[in-house]
This record gives sequence, structure tokens and C-alpha cells, in this order.
Amino acid sequence: VLKECLDRHLDKLPSGQRMAITLNDIEGISPAEICNTLSISPTNFRVLLHRARIRIFGMVSQYEETGEC
Repeated sequence: VLKECLDRHLDKLPSGQRMAITLNDIEGISPAEICNTLSISPTNFRVLLHRARIRIFGMVSQYEETGEC
């Protein structure tokens, strides 16, 4: 059930954040390659990844506390 909730929240992320976290944390692609692929600066990549992680970690915390997505 957590995976379904995670997938749902990943789908709701803005596209840049979704791409940054998916390519980095799920696919394991290097930050330099992601920046080249998305045509963004390393700073912008770090911001997108940070924002995505904050949202996803918040969802996981809520799920752990309440058991609801």
C-alpha cells in the first residue's frame, strides 16, 4: 500500500521535481548526466531534488503516523 501511495504522490509532483527524483533516486543516474539530459544547471537540479524529497518524505511521515495516504 505504501508503494501505491508513493507512486500517486510522485505522479502529483511538478514535472521537473518528478524527473529529478526519479532519475537520481530511483534510476541511479548521476547528477551531471541528469543536468545534461534535462538541460538544467547543477544548482537547479539540487533545488528540484530537494523540493521533491521534502514532499515525498512528508508523505511518508504522514503515512507512518496515520496509515493513510
